[in-house]
Amino acid sequence: MSKEPDFLLIQLKQEIQNRFGTDILYDADCQRLSELLLVKTKRKISVSTLKRFFGLVKSPNRPSKYTLDTLAQFLQFTDWLDFLNRFEKEEHPYAGQDSWDSLKERSKLVTEKSIQSIHRKIGNELTIQPLRKFARKKINRFLESSAVATAFIGSNGAGKSSIALRSTEFFFSGETAKYPNDIVCLIDGCIFYNLLSVHKKINRLNNLIEFDPHKSFSQVFNERPDLVKGRFVLIIDGIDDIFPDYNKTDEFVQSLTNIVSFYAHIPWFKLIITCRPITWRFFVNRMQGNLTLKSLWFDETFHGADYEFVNIPKLTASEIKSTLRNNEFKVALNQLRFNHPDILECIANPYQLHLFIKAYKDKGEIYEIDLLNQYISNTILSEPFSYDKFQLIKSFFELCDMGKKGQEVKKEDLQLSSSRLLAYNEISNSEIFYEYSIQDSYLSLNTFVRFKQNVVFVYYLLNTLIRENGLSIELLKEINTQYRNLPQLRCSLLKYAIKILVKENQITILKDIFSIISETNTTDDTTPNNLSQCMLTNTLASEIRTNTKLRETLIPHFAQSETARKLFFENFFDMDSLVLFSGNNLDYYLKYNQSDEARSYVCFMKFMQYFLASDEEKCTEQYQHNKNLQAPSVDNPLNLAFYYIPRVIYQSVFNDRLDNSFFAEIRRISSEFATKAKLGEIESPQFEFAIIFALNYSQYDQEIIELSEFIFENYELSHLRPTGFYQFFMLIYAKALLHSNQTEKAKEIYREVKVNQTVFPEHLKRYMKIRILLIQSEFRVVFGKTGKAIKKLDEVISIAKLLKFNYFYDKAIQAKRYLQPQCP
Repeated sequence: MSKEPDFLLIQLKQEIQNRFGTDILYDADCQRLSELLLVKTKRKISVSTLKRFFGLVKSPNRPSKYTLDTLAQFLQFTDWLDFLNRFEKEEHPYAGQDSWDSLKERSKLVTEKSIQSIHRKIGNELTIQPLRKFARKKINRFLESSAVATAFIGSNGAGKSSIALRSTEFFFSGETAKYPNDIVCLIDGCIFYNLLSVHKKINRLNNLIEFDPHKSFSQVFNERPDLVKGRFVLIIDGIDDIFPDYNKTDEFVQSLTNIVSFYAHIPWFKLIITCRPITWRFFVNRMQGNLTLKSLWFDETFHGADYEFVNIPKLTASEIKSTLRNNEFKVALNQLRFNHPDILECIANPYQLHLFIKAYKDKGEIYEIDLLNQYISNTILSEPFSYDKFQLIKSFFELCDMGKKGQEVKKEDLQLSSSRLLAYNEISNSEIFYEYSIQDSYLSLNTFVRFKQNVVFVYYLLNTLIRENGLSIELLKEINTQYRNLPQLRCSLLKYAIKILVKENQITILKDIFSIISETNTTDDTTPNNLSQCMLTNTLASEIRTNTKLRETLIPHFAQSETARKLFFENFFDMDSLVLFSGNNLDYYLKYNQSDEARSYVCFMKFMQYFLASDEEKCTEQYQHNKNLQAPSVDNPLNLAFYYIPRVIYQSVFNDRLDNSFFAEIRRISSEFATKAKLGEIESPQFEFAIIFALNYSQYDQEIIELSEFIFENYELSHLRPTGFYQFFMLIYAKALLHSNQTEKAKEIYREVKVNQTVFPEHLKRYMKIRILLIQSEFRVVFGKTGKAIKKLDEVISIAKLLKFNYFYDKAIQAKRYLQPQCP
């Protein structure tokens, strides 16, 4: 031990302070200790000597033997030599404790220090979240298995430290711990070397650095198994944080690998670690080809790219919802889904969720780009190596010509010098970059690098373009031109440009935004409802949902533009916000478009606004208004459907009587469209679908069956089957069969409908989801799953309440009241 006097002096200082009852930080502490030493040992040490010993005064001299002997006697040793000998023999100075309890007390000290450190590191906000369900299940199964070790692997911000902390408290150290008799030793990698000086048996932790079986505490328990009272669980959080360089980390991994191998046949020892994927690669390399060693690890991956090692999943919707509620966050999850659909992808990372709650807990306005700014600032633009990381990303974009040559570059082209390599590794650790290799024609491998998250690539690229060119309508036109052959990237760039424009209230540019959106058609995407225009219009609508002032300025302006009327008010009208505010915007639209089609369309939308709000009086007004309108031509099935739907719903729902002559007229029009379909003039039964969707609000099941079978007989539907509207049509048909006592056929069709794959545009996603959920709840009851039916209805109630769709809210409440007495 003479080779490590500093460790021993640190240990002596700590034990003196423990016995004294507090840290010795001031002159008064030294005065009181001097007096206490005289009483306990009958030996005097001056205050000045104690000040030098505890570092209050700098001194080049080491403590004398007299000082060390006196301090050792204060700890009830004979002298300093006795302290050394007893320490070397691993004999604990406290009487009345056996070895297992002694080990537990020493481990408790380390664990408490680590818990304090982790709390300071991740903040109280993050620790509010309980132990995640997946982690609880994994640790339960691991503890019951014969495996020695397991790992939680994730990028920065994935919640590794939170898992280590919560696992310690939940299973071992908390007031309601599941296994209170087990010993847990939690080590925070960030303070590993500090813990060496705190731990009463220094060589216990030191043995982790260079494992020596002869110094292992397990020796006594192997010889005396009767002393074992449970399991010893070692949890090391953040292996990556212990050493500043990778060579030392690799050596530490070798030591841990040796420990795992040593404990292969000792069932009471368990090791849990957390680390980043790049560090797990060291374990993989150490165990390469050793199947026995791999078998000692529970549920881990030993092959693939670094990002494939990640085993900490993103937060689920229920976890996000629970965390928001626990933090008394004002905005509910459904509101986020509705007003900020892209936010959820960002905050599925625990650290991003923490930043989100911290930034927006008491604010009404929320912006996704703020989260992206924070994420990039905390990864790319932060220390260490911030300048090198910035330059490295700059080189990346130069090599791929700002994304025009693809979204990946050859690793060798990045020219990773020593400083750049450190920056590159830091970026990879943050999961900004990931690598993959491709074999070329000369039997060699090329390693490529790309951004792991496309959203980060797009957003950083856009900010680079703005930094170099300024944010203007000219830049947006340039993006439209330069990325014309890359429609997905072009659309994504414009999408985030819109978000920035809204965030910064760039009204002048936003007023002209549809001149950009209208030009996003490509040779492969030329239909009026093309995906690019849909996404960009929906992005704009979503961004201004919560910005009343911006809506009041922009929407009247959009109504004056023929392009904006077509895209914003017609093709991608915000149906989900129909009752909240978008229905009232139709007056602006009608002011600048007085055609028969426009009048019919606005009457339909107004009727639906009041119908969904359960305002029968205003529905009646619109119904009467509808009867005075001129019917649109039969050339456009959808326009004609808009004209007829208010009559279908009003007669079948409010009057509870569908006029025979009126339905005969619908049959006649359907026959005309079927003829056009056979001639190739129309491709789908849009009119019939719309009428069936309207009849679904009522109990006219025979009419739905009749029209559905007419569609089967007269239209080619194979190209429609993957679409959401076809799947919804089939659900309605199945429901009508169910109500017509054709139960088996209804159940067969329902099973075939791929409802989980049904996708609708953002502007009517929730409206359609509610309608689907209501039908699903009926079939859950048919299949004897009343509890699941009620959960579907609860979801309807939640969404309908958010959108103020009182009609659906009342329907779900009524159905739930009927079902609850039947639910066991």
